[in-house]
Amino acid sequence: GGHAAASEQQQREQQQQPEQQQSSSGSAQGEGAAAAMAHSVSPEQQAQLLQQVRGEVQAAALQELFTKISEKCFTKCITKPGSELSGSQQKCLAMCMDRYTDTMSVVSQTMVKRGQQQ
Repeated sequence: GGHAAASEQQQREQQQQPEQQQSSSGSAQGEGAAAAMAHSVSPEQQAQLLQQVRGEVQAAALQELFTKISEKCFTKCITKPGSELSGSQQKCLAMCMDRYTDTMSVVSQTMVKRGQQQ
């Protein structure tokens, strides 16, 4: 009895395989439709998408920059880590962060101006 049940199971699996192949080719058609849709996006929508992507790239760059600033200022100012920051460490960190945030402000304003020119 067990062999007959096993061969019936194999037949069912073989019958299902062509259906799976059809569905995978259907997704390729779906990708084609998505590509065709991308061509039908209006110039305004393209501009919006481009602006959104630029914003996300800028946000990621700022996040990475902030992480680097934190690491650099920590390395520069905290030579002997302890349970508390000394007054000189606090002052060093504040000045270091201020210097970088001033620089970031200039850079981001320049990026905005360049983005508006494009």
